[in-house]
Amino acid sequence: MTPIAFRIGPLEIYWYGICMALAFLAGSAMATYLAPRRNLPRDTVGDLLTWGIVGGLVGARLLFVLQNLDSYLDRPVQMFNIREGGLVFYGGFILASLLIVWRARVKKLPVPGLADVLAVSLPLAHGVGRIGCFLHGCCHGRVYEGCCAVHYAVPDASYFPIQLVESFANFVLSGVLFALFFRASFRGRLFPAYLMLYPLARFLIEFGRGDYESLPFGLTPAQWVCFPVFAVGAALWFRLRPGRGKEPATK
Repeated sequence: MTPIAFRIGPLEIYWYGICMALAFLAGSAMATYLAPRRNLPRDTVGDLLTWGIVGGLVGARLLFVLQNLDSYLDRPVQMFNIREGGLVFYGGFILASLLIVWRARVKKLPVPGLADVLAVSLPLAHGVGRIGCFLHGCCHGRVYEGCCAVHYAVPDASYFPIQLVESFANFVLSGVLFALFFRASFRGRLFPAYLMLYPLARFLIEFGRGDYESLPFGLTPAQWVCFPVFAVGAALWFRLRPGRGKEPATK
């Protein structure tokens, strides 16, 4: 397995970049399809997703650089090189979410409906993006020589394809939330559901990661982030439950 898909003269095209583009297209297509079903104009989706992709790339790269700051101090220009990977999902997720909510408020769009659309579209795009990690060789699993092992040229080793496990989990999550999207009882509550379900899956999947040299208290950085993300999701789920805040019926 090699991270380079093909070459055009001296230009090297990486699988990672190809899959990132496909992830954006998949998420955009799903969001465009679902938007009218939450009274969102189709022509606003492109604008919101543009802000989302910019925030996603900047936030994901920023968190990666901060986690690996020592390796960039003597080559600061490389901080901006994302052609070969180096993105952290939670960093991109947080900044992209903030920018999309801000943009939605500027355009006076219904945030709960928009959140429903994003809850389905985001894991779909994330699943495609993780395939890029698999092809590139980053975020790999533990050293493994058994069934389904994948051998990478750099480094010269075989690993369990944990990236595909997370990709599959994201596709399943997107499918489940897509089915719930059309149920009235989940209207406006899909994003909190995503904030609870994805951290649960990610927390378990991270135990199969093999690309960390050291782990604080035995957990990966992503696993530590899972705790506050799940807590926020649970709080929102409780706050947005049907009937909350309504006056009791008069007898």
